[in-house]
Amino acid sequence: MEETNPTEELLSYPFLLQDIEADDEKVKEIEERFFNLLKVINEDTRQLSEFLVEEESLVKEICACLKDILHWLDLSVTLPAKQFSNLKEYREVILNSQGHLILVDEEGKVESKALETCPPEIILLAVWGAIPKIKETVSDHMRKVSFRLNFFERINEEFKSIQKSLEVSKEEAVKGSYDEFQQKSIREVILSEK
Repeated sequence: MEETNPTEELLSYPFLLQDIEADDEKVKEIEERFFNLLKVINEDTRQLSEFLVEEESLVKEICACLKDILHWLDLSVTLPAKQFSNLKEYREVILNSQGHLILVDEEGKVESKALETCPPEIILLAVWGAIPKIKETVSDHMRKVSFRLNFFERINEEFKSIQKSLEVSKEEAVKGSYDEFQQKSIREVILSEK
């Protein structure tokens, strides 16, 4: 028994329907398969539409977040130009700190596009290419801030120690002044009694 390809079978339906001798049952079966196929296409199209709406929403959120991150880090990322060659040959592709894709072609012509206006495939490539550089930059900032934080903690400890020493010295000076005052008062009382 020879297996038929479902696509080939579908393509043969119009010929079967035109056949005068075609059996009514066979025609109904063909119609049922055809309309079931249309229902599946309709359901898939509805789902595809929902996916596209969700994708658009996520892409906008991702682009806004990425733009904020790049701005906060004051970071521009040079992306692999060969990944963007499906549109045109580019010499350089840069995602700048304002969230714009800067495209420099082989002749030196520069195009600038807000990343969120690019097709989803281009946005995905840009995000994919930017993530390692963002990680590296955040790690560098973290290392610098960690060094400063450790330095400030040590300075703070030393300042507190100095401050305590000054307070003890001040208390001793005040206590010494009080003792001196008491001794002076006692001498004055003794002298006045004489």
